[in-house]
Amino acid sequence: MLFNTLVDLRQEFLFACALHGVVGEEDIQGIIGELPLGALPVAGKYDVGDLMNQCAMDPDRVERLLEEIEGVEGNSGAVVRTVVEVIIHHQSEKRIFIY
Repeated sequence: MLFNTLVDLRQEFLFACALHGVVGEEDIQGIIGELPLGALPVAGKYDVGDLMNQCAMDPDRVERLLEEIEGVEGNSGAVVRTVVEVIIHHQSEKRIFIY
């Protein structure tokens, strides 16, 4: 069971690397020595500015983004940055209070 978890994490890490251009998606099979079970995220690499606009138009998008962090698809950094920026924006407009 631990071995399968490590293999899954390695594949997720390699797909995150491919998303950011560190390795080619076509190179992943050669690295792991077998046909990968995953793929790059359908949405591609997130842009924080685009995510901010999405959150402005649809406040529920923030919650959906937080759920995506668990997917570990290489976009966690952009998701976390967007959530922090949304909190800062709302705080500056006195919409929320952080204690």
